[in-house]
Amino acid sequence: MPYGKIKIWNADRGFGFIGDDQNPRGRDNFVHISAIGEAPQVGDAYEYDLLPGRDGRPCAVNLRLLSPAVEEARCVFGR
Repeated sequence: MPYGKIKIWNADRGFGFIGDDQNPRGRDNFVHISAIGEAPQVGDAYEYDLLPGRDGRPCAVNLRLLSPAVEEARCVFGR
């Protein structure tokens, strides 16, 4: 299951992009506010699932906020 941080968020339009910490050179994934429930802040860390979006590109869904302790453990020990 991928995890990463919100890189860009457009509050007016209700969408943004989240990175994948397991694949930092990969493409950022689209995320809609309906997948989170409330507007995130840039830099918030989430665990998420990927599903194909309407245009066929990966879209982050089922986002779950990661606590700082979980995020630090993943950085140290990997996954």
